[in-house]
Formats: sequence, structure tokens, C-alpha cells
Amino acid sequence: MTQGFDKVKSIGKTVKAKIMINGLNVPNSVSLTIQSTLNKLIKLDPWYVSPVLKNSISMNIQSDFPNELKVDDFSVYATLKKLSP
Repeated sequence: MTQGFDKVKSIGKTVKAKIMINGLNVPNSVSLTIQSTLNKLIKLDPWYVSPVLKNSISMNIQSDFPNELKVDDFSVYATLKKLSP
């Protein structure tokens, strides 16, 4: 893929891909279907932490999440949206 896709608008849709090697099209067809449901994070504990001190944050997902998750399945990037007054 050379472009991202909207995670909400793409729910349940099938995405097709072309394979090119050294500028030549490979005649195989590849497609993937985006999950038909959007799974959500339901809890962060604590929901705030110091930007200076190292802290652990526990993330809970919905109880009916259909897959098994491992630590290696996650990557989290935290950014500051706005400074507190």
C-alpha cells in the first residue's frame, strides 16, 4: 500500500493490492478485508501521568475482543494535545 485508509470508513470493506517487483506487475491478486467491527480501548489507568516521570499505564479493551493479544502486538505513541493551565 502506498496510501493509508480511514479506519472508520473502511470497516467491513475489502482492499485490493497490486504487487510490483522491479517495475513489473505480478499476476497474482491480493486482497484483505477490514474487520467488520471497530474494537475500542475502554479504560486507561491512570488517565493522566507526569510528562517528566516514568509511569506505567494500564489499558483495558472491551471484554468481547475476538482475538488474543500479546505485548508485541502493541505500539503506543503518546502526544501532548494541550498544556494544562
